[in-house]
Amino acid sequence: MERLFELTETEIRMGFAVSCVEAAAERAGCTYREMYRRMKRVGLIQALTRRLDPLHTQSREYVTNEILETLHRLENQQKGDEIC
Repeated sequence: MERLFELTETEIRMGFAVSCVEAAAERAGCTYREMYRRMKRVGLIQALTRRLDPLHTQSREYVTNEILETLHRLENQQKGDEIC
């Protein structure tokens, strides 16, 4: 007999973040480790886990596009901050 179990809220949020990192890495043509490092550096990993409810209802393509656009914007903002 198959045993069923429930994931904790933390496990669900982490699984969502992992799938976002993997999808963004694939689309950007880099490794998931590089994508994770970039997203973590700009605070995008924490933002994803906090915004699970509105994002998980969207398509993977939409979420991936939003992640990459946000990542580029945040990285460019950080570069701008470093110049000043």
